[in-house]
Amino acid sequence: RMFANSSFDPTWGAGRAFALGAGTRVSALAEDESGRLLVAGTDANGGFASRFQLTLDPFYETRFAIEFWNSGLNHYFMTADPIEEDLIRRGSAGPGWNVTGGFRVYTDALGVPPGAVRVCRFYGNRELNPATGKPYGPNSHVFILDGPECDAVRADRGWNFEGYAFYAFAPINGLCATGRDPVYRSYNNRFVQNDSNHRFTTSLAVYEQMRGAGWRGEGVVMCVPQ
Repeated sequence: RMFANSSFDPTWGAGRAFALGAGTRVSALAEDESGRLLVAGTDANGGFASRFQLTLDPFYETRFAIEFWNSGLNHYFMTADPIEEDLIRRGSAGPGWNVTGGFRVYTDALGVPPGAVRVCRFYGNRELNPATGKPYGPNSHVFILDGPECDAVRADRGWNFEGYAFYAFAPINGLCATGRDPVYRSYNNRFVQNDSNHRFTTSLAVYEQMRGAGWRGEGVVMCVPQ
């Protein structure tokens, strides 16, 4: 299975190929005026010629969304913005930030495949609540697929909507399609302390490790390219 840029789909078939029957040999390939693939060769029954409809999917480059962990706050943060990433590495967000992981995502700059959904980015509302003298929201970010959950957080006084961070696919019944990695979300259960933080990972082992450390497992919340 080939993309329009002539690269092969790494998720299709064992070893990136579809195995033909035993004893099959292909001697010629061609594309006709209708975009169909013509295949000629020999198999166990003798010579053969087959015709297939080609589906050349557009190729979409991805960007690596970097995960940082702050040793002082015990907070996790992600960014797919290379400028923001560089600033954090240089210390502009304060000390204690270390790279701990990440995963690939789609961005406007590199192209977005059909069906991908915007991911909302929120930051805790640091405006002081006059009733308590404390900020309405935590010093933390959270990332949520555009949809009902994003709408609910938009209406929450504790969070400020900062825009769309990147694109991902929505899981179906908690599952991701072939060729996409599930993104698991865990929550530190510190709402009462106004210190909420979430971690996002494609590693089931990391997700289970966070649960073992007392973070609440919130399951698969999005799907990203492998």
